[in-house]
Amino acid sequence: MRKIIFVLNSVLLIWSLGASVQAQTYTPVKDIEAVKQKIATASKNMNSMQSNFSQEKYMSVMSQKIQSKGLFYFKKNNQVRWEYTEPYKYIIVLAGGKIQIKDEKKVSEYDMNANKAFKQINDMMIQLVQGNVLNSTSYIIKYSESSTNYLLDMTPTDKKLKSMFKNIQLYFDKNTYEVSSFKMIENNGDYTLIKFSNKKQNVAIDASKFVLK
Repeated sequence: MRKIIFVLNSVLLIWSLGASVQAQTYTPVKDIEAVKQKIATASKNMNSMQSNFSQEKYMSVMSQKIQSKGLFYFKKNNQVRWEYTEPYKYIIVLAGGKIQIKDEKKVSEYDMNANKAFKQINDMMIQLVQGNVLNSTSYIIKYSESSTNYLLDMTPTDKKLKSMFKNIQLYFDKNTYEVSSFKMIENNGDYTLIKFSNKKQNVAIDASKFVLK
């Protein structure tokens, strides 16, 4: 159980822009409702996504950051696949109320609905991926913008989320109103940054991607 929670926490600490984005100057958004509406429309129109990703994990107890790379797949109806390729190979699939983890040739399966924490984490991830977290009562959200991005700084109010994260910084591209990245910061200051490249939306993704054997 501890291993699974550790893996899920690592996976869910995702999607942050590089230094060029974080160095930008952000000011409060004037028309929040207009931004929320456009983000909601973009979210509704996204049925699938696949992308490369690179992940950089910062931990204060370690002298070096942990870096990894892989492939990400998302399909509506809550189907998610994280396929790590470097430096280690393992796959995590969340679909159909199940969590499957493939480490080398071994596949482990867990019932997500049997564990409230797993289900809550999965629901949160889906909301972040689709950008439909805006009306969630689990966060206090502050809206700001730069010349190229909207930044939603989300402070958890839910007890379980508060025990894991200090805040979540979610970025949207101003041109497309789609999620471009997010940064999740733990209560002790540790955080993970993940960058996406070659992102493709609304492409056909075979159902076999969400079943591990």
